[in-house]
Amino acid sequence: MPICLFCVTSSRSGIGDGFLSLANAMPPGSNIVVVKGDPYQDAEFNVPSDRILSASFSIRSPLSYLSIRNWKRLFYFLKQHNVDHLFFYSTAPINSLTVMMVRHLSFSLWCHDPPPHPGEPIHIVLPKEIDQRLLFQSVRCKQVFVCSHFLKKLLITHRNVSPSKITCCPLPVIEEITKHAKRIDYKDREFDIIFWGRVETYKGLDVLGNALLRMQKEGHVFKTLIVGRGPLDAFIPTELISSSAVTIKNRYVENAELADDICRSKVAVFPYRSSTGTHTVQTSLALGCRVVASDVGSFRELLTTEVVNAGSLVPPEDPAALADTLMGVLALPDHDPTAAQGFAEQFAPTRWAEAIMKKVRQQ
Repeated sequence: MPICLFCVTSSRSGIGDGFLSLANAMPPGSNIVVVKGDPYQDAEFNVPSDRILSASFSIRSPLSYLSIRNWKRLFYFLKQHNVDHLFFYSTAPINSLTVMMVRHLSFSLWCHDPPPHPGEPIHIVLPKEIDQRLLFQSVRCKQVFVCSHFLKKLLITHRNVSPSKITCCPLPVIEEITKHAKRIDYKDREFDIIFWGRVETYKGLDVLGNALLRMQKEGHVFKTLIVGRGPLDAFIPTELISSSAVTIKNRYVENAELADDICRSKVAVFPYRSSTGTHTVQTSLALGCRVVASDVGSFRELLTTEVVNAGSLVPPEDPAALADTLMGVLALPDHDPTAAQGFAEQFAPTRWAEAIMKKVRQQ
């Protein structure tokens, strides 16, 4: 009987792109159906359209959860395809609501963030908190997937999830980005440093801003690209915003443009205050960047276990250490041009999807 891959998002996002990669990387004969959000088109999935449901539930429209029509469409779709197991990938409240409404199905889920990130607003934290508690406490929850042993420990200690229910699978590259790769020789890359991703407090853009300012005052000016929407004024010193050495794209960037930006940069930096699940390091490495990241959470595990010597770790919230590390990394000789392909293969979505499906089928 088919497994339903379930990820309803209100906008295109890293989670939504990861879900798309997961669905399209499923091994032949997986026998899946897909429930997705409206922002993603049926044609993007390598799944027959009659096996896809666009569920019109959205946290931006709370009344959508009260729509009898929306629930009838979901119930009919699951019954029509004789679904016997659900696999949730998003963090939306629709997950726990579906479990409560469809009481005969077992389920598994991917857990992105066991605890909330520092600085996340309460209107985002509270729904995720309620959703996770309801899902983890259900007897029908068969398996919880996380990307690192660090997160596994958090699930055991903070969510009281049994270790036997938790499976670690390192996240893959974001294929929706890497498929647009343009191979540019490392020495010919336009930007020295790139920070990419939605601008949020926990991502430490202010730490990078202070590190850049420190380097500039010492006479070290590096061309820097900052890509991602968010409240930049709260994180970047005014003199950097007006600096000719800093290019800022404070907006949503399509995947093809983002791939081009990463491929034109030498070092990807992630000065996070905390790190749970991330595709950023893998994707940057697969596009030929060196990586500098904070010595926190899943970054530490990824750069010391999965890709040893492929990146540099720095203490969190330490602009001086970040500045020194960036200068050291940028002084290194040309990057090995074959390394990117090796990382792309190591973190291929097909390997990830096969590991998940194998474990889910064992339930």
